[in-house]
Amino acid sequence: MTEKYKLIAHEWDIIAEQRLADLKEGVDLSYKEILRPNMIKVLSTCNLSSVLDIGCGVGVFTEEIGMIAEKILAIDLSCKSIQLAKENSSNPKISYECLNFLDLTADQKFSTIYANMLLMALPELPVVLKKVAASLNDEGNFVFSITHPSFWPIYWNYSANDFNYNAETEIITDFRIRNKTYHNLQTRHYHRPISMYIDSLLSAGFRLKKFIELRDIDNKYWYPRFLLIVCIKTTPL
Repeated sequence: MTEKYKLIAHEWDIIAEQRLADLKEGVDLSYKEILRPNMIKVLSTCNLSSVLDIGCGVGVFTEEIGMIAEKILAIDLSCKSIQLAKENSSNPKISYECLNFLDLTADQKFSTIYANMLLMALPELPVVLKKVAASLNDEGNFVFSITHPSFWPIYWNYSANDFNYNAETEIITDFRIRNKTYHNLQTRHYHRPISMYIDSLLSAGFRLKKFIELRDIDNKYWYPRFLLIVCIKTTPL
């Protein structure tokens, strides 16, 4: 594992127990009201015979999908998160592993892969997406949610500091959810323009099926804060 990935794993190891408590207790309103219901709605239309959850974290959302999927492999860089996920799971259809997705073996193939709020947290986006494509069956679905590149810089208030929308930029700051800041517990994510996501998806061999901008249910903000994208791996000619 490279130093960059080790840093990411360490950040989420430290935050794991608080994340588990907040997700289980419904403190994270963005997850509860926006991401969870929309991801479930989309994934319920996919082939869930063999599912890979990339960046499963503490497994709260994985357990939700485990109710409708036939089999799930759930992986995360954070071994502490995986430990907590295992301790809180009783679903025999779910297997949790502390694993860098890029180290997944070439013979492992899935009908659907999803990544809930992950891609903006990983470096090497083109490399990651090519690995996703290689790990999918032909015509398999890739479903992911991310922070909205156009509006998240406004929401997190870093757009005013010599911000360049068109440049890939690493952002390191205290982790926070809508109604809580995890003081002195920093995580990193990467701002990338929407065009970078689309170009990388197309280059990896995906075609877009759905492009959904997710708003708060109370319309507190005039802009959408998240994107949910559904892609299909194209069959080689």
